[in-house]
Amino acid sequence: LDCIRNHPCHFFLESHPSSHPKAAGAVGDLCDRCRAETSEEYLPKNTERCQFGLNCYRNNPLHFQERSHPASHPALVKHGIVNPASASTQPVAR
Repeated sequence: LDCIRNHPCHFFLESHPSSHPKAAGAVGDLCDRCRAETSEEYLPKNTERCQFGLNCYRNNPLHFQERSHPASHPALVKHGIVNPASASTQPVAR
């Protein structure tokens, strides 16, 4: 109950107890930015998402193997997680 976040999409996207005062109004459409983030594919699959998503500034290749990021994140190509030729969501075969 001590969550202080105010972004309207936060309570729609994140789990909160139903007794939380702001959770009651957490129904409806997502803003354009949140809709784009939730619909975009994250790679590598089956890993926990990085909380910073496309805004992640980390450079450690291990981070990009342990946490998933939006497929359009430039570091995925840089660290060999996505094929540079396709620049799409084609994971590199390992």
